[in-house]
Amino acid sequence: MISTSAPNESKSDPIFLKYAIDQLKPRLRRVTKGTTQDNLSVEKLIAFKFPAPAIEEQKKIGSVLCAYGDLMENNRRQLCRNHEPGNGTTGAIADG
Repeated sequence: MISTSAPNESKSDPIFLKYAIDQLKPRLRRVTKGTTQDNLSVEKLIAFKFPAPAIEEQKKIGSVLCAYGDLMENNRRQLCRNHEPGNGTTGAIADG
């Protein structure tokens, strides 16, 4: 069974929630590993401590993390473009 849920935006900032869940993923994966099938029971989920600052603080944190994420993605794209064959910029960068 697959279940989905949307955050109550008066209590949780969706961007903050996304980054908070991303931080929990490795721990969730370790807990859900089963011998035959992965399973995240309600009991296991309740055991996790989830950060819950005030909504205004969540918005500030989410905004900062989103901005850093955008910067990292833009840098990654630029590096990929610089290293494409025939671009001509990799030699100029390496030669100084």
